[in-house]
Amino acid sequence: MKLVKMMPFLDQASKDELVERVISKDVEIGSKECVALYPFLSKDNLNALIKAHIEGKINVSIVGMLPFMDDETLNGVADKVIDGTLKDVDMDALLPFMPDEAIKRMFEAELSKKQE
Repeated sequence: MKLVKMMPFLDQASKDELVERVISKDVEIGSKECVALYPFLSKDNLNALIKAHIEGKINVSIVGMLPFMDDETLNGVADKVIDGTLKDVDMDALLPFMPDEAIKRMFEAELSKKQE
């Protein structure tokens, strides 16, 4: 049985354990399966996956998480893209999900690049 099919029926503790095991690489999940898990994960779980991705521990799809992030997390992702910490995320893919203030910062960063 696939983990994705179990997700709606798992309690939060089980989902937390899954995320911990994915980050520690005790459980191998393909990128397609990982994206399918996102709708069932909590904000804390998503943030843990993002942090692990930024630290180079795992490789997950940040763009796939965008629809499930809150504004605070989206702002943090935008900041990491702007400062170059997240190099593998396409800014254009972020725009439809970004809060207005993040879009403004991204716009200003792009203008600064054009002036250099």
